[in-house]
Order: sequence, then C-alpha cells, then structure tokens
Amino acid sequence: MRHFEIDDTAAPLIVVSYPDHVTVEDYHGLFERYRALCGVHARIAWLVDFRRFNPLSGTAELRKAAAACFAASKDVLLKSTVCEARIVENTAARGVLIGFDWLTGTKWPTRNFGKRDSAERWCHEQLLR
Repeated sequence: MRHFEIDDTAAPLIVVSYPDHVTVEDYHGLFERYRALCGVHARIAWLVDFRRFNPLSGTAELRKAAAACFAASKDVLLKSTVCEARIVENTAARGVLIGFDWLTGTKWPTRNFGKRDSAERWCHEQLLR
C-alpha cells in the first residue's frame, strides 16, 4: 500500500490520494487500512482524490480485484461510512467510476467533483446530517 496517501488528521474526514499506478496488492493493503480506520471511527466521510490516477488505465484484472476487495470489506465499511466524495477531473474517468459503482451496488451517498473544495464542502454537509 506504499502508493496510497491516507490522511486521517481531520477525521472523520479521511483523505485518500491515489497514485498514478496501482497494483492488486496495493488494493488489498488499501482496503485493510480502510477496515482499520472503520474500527477506530464511528463515522467517516471519505474524500478520494483521483487526480493522479487514470481509472481508464486499469486492467480488467485490476478492476475485478478492486471490486473483490470492496465486496470483502463492504459490511465493515457500511457501519462507519457516511459518504464518499471523489475528485475526478476527467469526464471519461468519471464514467469508469460510475461503472464501478454500478458493479459494486448501492452503498452510501457518493458524488464526483472536479475540485477538492467542492468535494470537501459536500463531505462536511453529509457529516452534519
């Protein structure tokens, strides 16, 4: 998981920054960390920054691994997750993430944003509900 940057200093807002390249092993480590954070925080707003990562470059194997990691962690994540905001500047990349949401099924409120300030503001609004 050496590639992901996870900042929990402003918890319950957790900022996850994706690198430009991700492996299957990285996803396993990422979701292990997600589960650990859910064990510490009763409520979490995830702010996921995809600006360095291009979801279009991921292989089918990588997308399947991400979906499998999510499925294995979903019950734990559902207990703490309030919302998920994503910073995605590329329209095509947003489409890939919408496809991932369709593949993984209903979970929590999720929105894609072009800028961090809008995403962060929305997360704080969701935490107040």
